[in-house]
Amino acid sequence: MKRIWFIILEIILGIVTAVKCSGQDYNWLPPISDNAEYYLLTCDPGDEVYEKFGHSGIRVKDGEWDITFNWGLFSFEEPNFIGKFVLGETDYMMGYCQTEMFLSEYRERGSAVHQHQLNLSQQQKSNLWKAISENWKVENRVYRYNFIYDNCATRIYEIIMNAIDKDEIENFFADAPYGTYRDIVNGYTGTDSWISLGINLVFGSEADKRISYKEATTFPLEMMMLMEGVEKKEYIDGYDVKEPLLGKEVILFNGDKLFKKNVIGTTGKEFLLFMIPMLILLVLLVYFIRVHGHYYKIPTLVLLWLSVALSILIVFLSVFSSHPLVHDNYNLLWCNPLNALLAIVLVLRHRHTLKGCVAFVTTVCTLLCGIAYLTGEQEYTMMLLGWWILFAVLQLLVLLSYLQKTFCDIKAWANKNLGKRCGRRHHSHHRHHVHGENDRGGYGKPLSITIIGIITTIIMCMNIEI
Repeated sequence: MKRIWFIILEIILGIVTAVKCSGQDYNWLPPISDNAEYYLLTCDPGDEVYEKFGHSGIRVKDGEWDITFNWGLFSFEEPNFIGKFVLGETDYMMGYCQTEMFLSEYRERGSAVHQHQLNLSQQQKSNLWKAISENWKVENRVYRYNFIYDNCATRIYEIIMNAIDKDEIENFFADAPYGTYRDIVNGYTGTDSWISLGINLVFGSEADKRISYKEATTFPLEMMMLMEGVEKKEYIDGYDVKEPLLGKEVILFNGDKLFKKNVIGTTGKEFLLFMIPMLILLVLLVYFIRVHGHYYKIPTLVLLWLSVALSILIVFLSVFSSHPLVHDNYNLLWCNPLNALLAIVLVLRHRHTLKGCVAFVTTVCTLLCGIAYLTGEQEYTMMLLGWWILFAVLQLLVLLSYLQKTFCDIKAWANKNLGKRCGRRHHSHHRHHVHGENDRGGYGKPLSITIIGIITTIIMCMNIEI
């Protein structure tokens, strides 16, 4: 049951990179010879949520001894595991197992595994083995996991690079611009799924800062590409010699297919998912027009309370979570906790001025979020844009409805107290009454058609493979 809840949580956050592998309980490593060979293993992502970002390991071969170390172990049985994961307080552990056991999981799920031999001198091999042995000690093997700054890929990158004298390294790509964390994550998850919608909803503006290649080593495939650009400087027989840190790539097995990152752009499936909020918006607009400026109360209240529920999640992560990419989230401007106040005042009788004021504040907040999108302060996907448009227009309709009532109240007061009557007042009232009767009988058809459209869109999204 804990695993089920954890997978649900992963759909919201979309940031699990661990791979399960049995670690060992003892506090020593067997001796290793000078002939040992070291390899970087990089595993392609899989289809499941918790497989989306791939994995890394260090393989060590010494004669018949063949084991793989990795830093991605965790236990679901840890007390309050889910709560700690949400708060960014999850502890991960270093472990090792037979390489064949490590590879078997990826072979079963059809993910390719890339292998690069590490071109290390004898001294560098010794440094690397000492670092691995030190990290394996009981007091060192457990660490506080951080999705961006400290995980199974960053640990391997640092432990390898620290085994080499910094003066002997030339890295052509380390400081080169790479993109943003949001772009990288969307490249792995795609932008045409509910997983992507959840991730981009909880990611704040921190995810949109431009990063370098070295900062992108938090992702195994990016770490592999960066290390392919590292060259070592050595002094042999009076000459400066350069050689790549990684040897020629060997794909241990292809799996079903080699992984290719999703191209950032609009897909047919994403467009269909974008149409869901647009169809809901169509219902609201048709109703607003047909009943002369009155919003559709029931779906309005449902949508407002939905946004409040999402705002609670965003606020909780922004304030209490240690995950680095969920802070300073401009989505709070449209998933606004103030929408709870708006939903409450909408069910009150009269109080038009109060309702109009609250609607004005929430509308301004939602429009400010649009400005943050347009100026690039925070990026968005097409699906997220669809839901923002829905809430922006929804709140505008509520505001316009109460502005109209306020205008009518002012006009009535002016007619009564200033003695000015509108010559066509009675006729206009009669015409409004006639249209109101027609509306009550004619609204069901567009609503039914739109509901059918939403259901059809969802079914199509479930069956389309992009």
